[in-house]
Amino acid sequence: MELLKFITYLDYGVLGLSAIVLIQAFVLLAREQRRDSFRPEVELAIRKFMSLALIYALISLLATIIEGYLSQGV
Repeated sequence: MELLKFITYLDYGVLGLSAIVLIQAFVLLAREQRRDSFRPEVELAIRKFMSLALIYALISLLATIIEGYLSQGV
C-alpha cells in the first residue's frame, strides 16, 4: 500500500523522486538510531543518500525557474 503512495509521488517528476529519497533516508536514520552499536560506514552511506536527494531537489528547483523564464519570453 505504501509503495503505491510512493509511486504516485513520481507524477511530480524529479521533485517527487527527491521526496521519496528523503523519506527513505529518514527511515534509514530512524532504524540506525535504534541500534545499540554505531556504524560509521552506514552513517556515511545515509549522508550520501541524503545529499543525492538534495541534488535532485536543486535540479527540480532550477528546472522550474528556467521553465518560468522561458515561458515569460514566449
